[in-house]
Amino acid sequence: MYSFFGILILAIILRVAAAGAELWSDELLPMVGYIRTVKNPLEFFFIRDVSNQVLNSLWLFTVRSSESVFVVRGLSLCTGVATVALAYSVADGGVKGCKMITALLFSVAFPMVLYSSEAKGYAPVGFFTLAAYALRFRAEDRFPPVVFWAACVLGFLSHMVFFIVLFIFLACDVLVPTDPVHERFQRFVRLYLFPVSAMLLFGLVYFAAPVMLNGTLHYSFGSAFRETLTLPFGFPPTVIYSLLAAFVIVAAIFAAWQNVQMSLCERTCILSMMAFPCSLFFVGYFYGNWGGRFVLPSYIFLFLVLGRAVAAVVASPLLWRRGAGILVLFLIVSSSLMADVQQIRVGKGGYTDLLQRMVQESGGGGVAAMGDNASTAVILAYLAEKFSIPVQYEGDLYQFFVPSKWFTPIPSTALPPEWYIVSDRKHLFQPTPEIAVRGVTYAYVDSRMYFREAGKDWHLYRRKE
Repeated sequence: MYSFFGILILAIILRVAAAGAELWSDELLPMVGYIRTVKNPLEFFFIRDVSNQVLNSLWLFTVRSSESVFVVRGLSLCTGVATVALAYSVADGGVKGCKMITALLFSVAFPMVLYSSEAKGYAPVGFFTLAAYALRFRAEDRFPPVVFWAACVLGFLSHMVFFIVLFIFLACDVLVPTDPVHERFQRFVRLYLFPVSAMLLFGLVYFAAPVMLNGTLHYSFGSAFRETLTLPFGFPPTVIYSLLAAFVIVAAIFAAWQNVQMSLCERTCILSMMAFPCSLFFVGYFYGNWGGRFVLPSYIFLFLVLGRAVAAVVASPLLWRRGAGILVLFLIVSSSLMADVQQIRVGKGGYTDLLQRMVQESGGGGVAAMGDNASTAVILAYLAEKFSIPVQYEGDLYQFFVPSKWFTPIPSTALPPEWYIVSDRKHLFQPTPEIAVRGVTYAYVDSRMYFREAGKDWHLYRRKE
């Protein structure tokens, strides 16, 4: 038990350290937009926007007066740590060391730390995915159906990707012939009728709303595939590391299918969830909005299966197999920790540093800036209000954006503003000494980078007189 508490403390330290980074545009979209105008929390059910992950929006609405990044990210921090504890409880206790190894993997895994440290709905949807699995396959007899309903509804309110999770659970329970048809129908009525009905009702309300923000990121199929394979282990998204990650995942899938202690329905459910990214590859590829965060429920089951597989090898009576298992565990944990430390060190961007530099070099007063991306306005608006810095901004605005007294959008003029910010999500922009904007030359000043998946690179330029 002391070992488990040590793992839990490690999980808390990693997540709190990562959550100390600056807030970035995806987290700030609701905070500089519709949260400023919402009067009744029920309004969040009618705002059709990719940033409106309802449970997280309700949390941000509740803590909207706080400037602490730890409070703003509190929902993700709490559910992220709770996921580690729940993974320990759910892991197969019949294999020696399985609970500890599974909890350790959840504790240090790069996506689990990363998404627990940002104010979005991904850590909550991961927690409720694992909770729904535990309630269905580990504790169905110990809790009334309403608890499973609650996990499903809260999972869906965390992020609509939970719809696929529930669909897989439902399909396995109804279609896999482990029980007579009438028992499967009774299970459908008992467990699934209410959450499915609630999701359909919410979907009707949500998609009847008048507006939606379309994705702006564009990934190739190859880069999306590599990113999804390597992210669980913190590997760089290169071809070699993708092949290594694929080998580990395939081995874990094989081990899961060989686990005859699980029912056919449970094994089918787990393997279907691990194949879950396939259903999103084409969505991301064709609609241009992709990230490993969208397949976090799949990673939940990957770490469950991987924990049991590694524990089974480590518990082997053969010395060479035990040594191989320990080596694999060491490599996975060390690579994850290296990615975690890099995330903590680099963070999600250095926006405050560049804004303060603009203020100093502009004479200590207000700032006039222009950006190439609507996300730039979101970050500047938040920082302007936080530090009481007057900012005039020329450029695209987020469609739900609500101006404040510290941030003033200005129309395009013949002479562009003094400062120009290049925002880059994919680390592709290489700063040059000078760039031309509407026929005016800007000189390169400085850059601040983010690490991976959550943040923006900012490259600062100043107009040459």
